Amino acid sequence: MKNIVLYCDQGMHELALDTIASFNRVADDFVFHYFTIDFKPTVDQANCVVYPIEYILAPHPQFIKPYIFLEALKHINEFIYVDCDLIASKSFNYSDYVKDIQGGYPYCPRLHETAWQRPNYFWSHNNKRFSVNEDPMMEYLNVRHRTQPWVTTLMVGVNRTCTEFIQEWSDVMLTEKLWTPPAEFNTIPSGFKYYFCMPDESVLNVLFWKSRITDYYRTGAVLEPKKLESFVELESNRVINKRIETENELTDCLDSSKVYVYHQLKDLEFRNEIMETFLKLNI
Repeated sequence: MKNIVLYCDQGMHELALDTIASFNRVADDFVFHYFTIDFKPTVDQANCVVYPIEYILAPHPQFIKPYIFLEALKHINEFIYVDCDLIASKSFNYSDYVKDIQGGYPYCPRLHETAWQRPNYFWSHNNKRFSVNEDPMMEYLNVRHRTQPWVTTLMVGVNRTCTEFIQEWSDVMLTEKLWTPPAEFNTIPSGFKYYFCMPDESVLNVLFWKSRITDYYRTGAVLEPKKLESFVELESNRVINKRIETENELTDCLDSSKVYVYHQLKDLEFRNEIMETFLKLNI
């Protein structure tokens, strides 16, 4: 059984259903395990199982991502989690991805060598500019340096061997004292950003470095095109070593047959345009 896990609150429900629908183009059979936070939708789809979750105290929905993984593992032994703002490529390959889960650690993609490799949260106060990154979390977890590049949690391969790591990840995310910044940083608009500049990703990456993980990620599996013609090109042809959009470094394509998902697609109207174009062109 090939399991896809996703979760959201009510505000993202339509986007989640659209992400599920995008997998219809993939030549495979999936069961979707859909965790809904504080609402109980009716989803009329035989291969979609809905798990309503009562509200969990957290400063942002991203804080409960590892908790959702633990809940999913109570029902299934293996899955790929996906964010709700994805569209699946027709090249999405479940078996190829989960085979690389190793050592009891979730398996994630690496984005390109961009600013996302050094994520910062910026804010201004009294005409001064401030920023924080993963350093406070590294200090809290007693981690001195990176052992591999930053990976993203938009598509995560998980099996039961990952349970211990995910539990630690969840425990840190739900440590309430870390949601409040030190007094000298009390001007930060979202206090939790001091320790969690990229909420769930900050903790996962620092825990990977704490475990001295190296070279454990998938490259080239995620692109972030912004133009309709880019999606058409990627889905119509085998594209090798090409930047699809000149000024968009997140469209550096190593091999389009290894691109599994397209990310940062929150506009439902644009998503519909993409999917209708795929259908019209039979790609």
